[in-house]
Amino acid sequence: MSDPQNLTPNGLSYKHVGVDIDAGNALVEAIKPAVRSTRRSGADAEIGAGASAVAVGAAGGKSKAKRETLNEAGDAGACEKASAGDTTPPFGCGALLRIEVVPLGGAKTAAPTCAAGTVWDGHQCARAAAPTPTPALSAPPPALPGGAPIVCLLGTHWAGSRCVPDPVQACGDKQYYEPGKGCQPDYPGCPHGSHYGGTDQVCALNYGQTPDDLYRRAEAARRALPIYGHRDYCRLLTAHFANDRHVADCMYFDAVEYLTRGNPLDAEGTLRRSLAWPDGDHAPEVLLSLIQLHEQPDFKRRGPSDVSDLVSRLRTRYPQSAAAKAIAGQ
Repeated sequence: MSDPQNLTPNGLSYKHVGVDIDAGNALVEAIKPAVRSTRRSGADAEIGAGASAVAVGAAGGKSKAKRETLNEAGDAGACEKASAGDTTPPFGCGALLRIEVVPLGGAKTAAPTCAAGTVWDGHQCARAAAPTPTPALSAPPPALPGGAPIVCLLGTHWAGSRCVPDPVQACGDKQYYEPGKGCQPDYPGCPHGSHYGGTDQVCALNYGQTPDDLYRRAEAARRALPIYGHRDYCRLLTAHFANDRHVADCMYFDAVEYLTRGNPLDAEGTLRRSLAWPDGDHAPEVLLSLIQLHEQPDFKRRGPSDVSDLVSRLRTRYPQSAAAKAIAGQ
């Protein structure tokens, strides 16, 4: 092994002037097995290596080596007869030489510790590059009028965290409110609370109308015209709010109309469909109408009678209703 303290006269180590003794020793150790495989009798020295460096700025130099002879070929005396003008070695002064080279793993050495503010660049400690500044977050877009960060759809406005419907402007009896246009006159042929939708002569629901609004209008129209008054408003309600509980109330109005016109089978089918909304305002009357219909001796029902089940349902679900009190004595 090399002596790290063996310095040149100028105080430089062998490695600083290009002589890596450790690497040379590693090479010798690596080829020893291959060399020993050609060993013959009489070769008893150990293979080794050594090196020295020429001092920078000093005269002269020195080198040394340790050699092990494992095999010999040729005649040294024949070689002494050679002259500078020979183009080939004299007879007997020659030998075949085979060299095998195997790759050695590259040694990994830890990078030297550098002073604060410097880093090892593979050759020396160099000043560390300044860190790349993190780009600042872009400023939010300027707020729209009213402080809204987005544009709300027509008929809505920003309420601090989301868009909400505009309040419905109160209009006259024969007018309706349309966002962006204000109060508009009712369209002839459409019930109040709706207007011409622009396609296929269909009446569209006015802005801001709710199922309760349409149901109240249907009831008011039914009082004014008991048989047909509810139709237009119930059609609007069913078309725009198909899952609302007031759809069952409109079905009850239709069933009463069928009974008035002498069509009990259609009335029964409509009443049974309305049972899907047990929270309708006229749900007790629906059950009572079915009970009374099945009790008619001339009624030809489609299936077996279930009057007892209907009576039990009416008394259990709506015990305080006028319909339940009407059958209390049955």
